[in-house]
Amino acid sequence: MAFCKLQNRCCGDRPRTATARGYGYKRTALSSVRLDHSGRLIVGSIGALRGSGAKIHTAWAKRAIRKLFPQIGDFDLDYAWHGSIGMTDTHLPKFHRLEPQVLSISGYNGRGIAAGTVFGYLLAQLIMGEISEGGMLLPVTTIRVRRRCLKVHFVCTGIY
Repeated sequence: MAFCKLQNRCCGDRPRTATARGYGYKRTALSSVRLDHSGRLIVGSIGALRGSGAKIHTAWAKRAIRKLFPQIGDFDLDYAWHGSIGMTDTHLPKFHRLEPQVLSISGYNGRGIAAGTVFGYLLAQLIMGEISEGGMLLPVTTIRVRRRCLKVHFVCTGIY
């Protein structure tokens, strides 16, 4: 799934009066808002900045900033980028035992910072024998390679 981020020029302390940390903007679609160390406000949401998507997502970002931070006043968005977020079929991370001594947790669906910290801690506890696999909060799953994923990969690389 595509995810885009748009950034404004430094606004001084104007957005800092409202928030100094990132947070998830409550919408049906995954989105985010945060300040970087230079005071630039960065907003993000699902979508790519290709074709008409560039205008659509830029307009959304401006509306979101005005709604969340009306004290900012006039501003320009001076930089934008997009990339991909991998999504699992269940929208939950996957816990795999690849070999007897090889464990893997993946598939955070764009929410990996907090979840990765928790599951990393649990994985360390499991390795040290402090908890069992049942204490991992996720069942052990088998790895499946879906044909659609392979087809998309082949089409994107020009092999298909």
